[in-house]
Amino acid sequence: MKRRGFLKACAGLAALAAAPAPGIGRALAQSQGVLRKDFPRAALVDQSGRPIAAAALKGQTNYVFLYPFSETPCFLVDLGEPIAPAPLKLKDGTEYAWPGGAGPKKSIVAYMAVCTHSFSHPEPEVAMIKYYGPEEKGALAGRGNVITCCVHASIFDPAKGAEVIQAPAEIPLTTVLLEWDPKSDALSASGLLGRDVMKEFFEAFPQKRQEPVGKESRLVTLDAYSKIVIGC
Repeated sequence: MKRRGFLKACAGLAALAAAPAPGIGRALAQSQGVLRKDFPRAALVDQSGRPIAAAALKGQTNYVFLYPFSETPCFLVDLGEPIAPAPLKLKDGTEYAWPGGAGPKKSIVAYMAVCTHSFSHPEPEVAMIKYYGPEEKGALAGRGNVITCCVHASIFDPAKGAEVIQAPAEIPLTTVLLEWDPKSDALSASGLLGRDVMKEFFEAFPQKRQEPVGKESRLVTLDAYSKIVIGC
């Protein structure tokens, strides 16, 4: 991508994310409660359509898949060590139990890759939200093992249910519930847990289609999903 295209893509996404989308302020001001919704299961597969084996995942790597709709991206990361369940709390004080990691080592976590502040998310042209591994210190966070949104500097802890480390976000990223088959080592997405941001997401991005992703979802690295990945 040429420099002009790069700058145009970054400016366009940042402007869209910063715009006061309909209903965002109102929704965040209201008591929302907890979402625990079992969407149809989607098996995570590779580019050839073969089921992804948990053992084949590269640790500390940003992976992206689409779920539960064909234009709602999600992160998947193998954090490399067992991740214990944790209690989480929403802005209105509602508490819920985050189940911790999945897979053979209970080290794999997945979240909607949608910042809960202004709903910025990875696009095919550019991503301004990503996971930073332990060896990749983010400038804003001053540390690794975080998910940082570069649009407004919100930071989340993926090892604790994506709870907020730094505002302006006030709500954890929505968890994607994972199922692991110990016989096949396969992974599937089966639902969402956390605050329901789906309505506000589609209000903020009305061009997005609300089509179910189907029975399978391809898992790719963030670098393969987005042409440009912004770090901060």
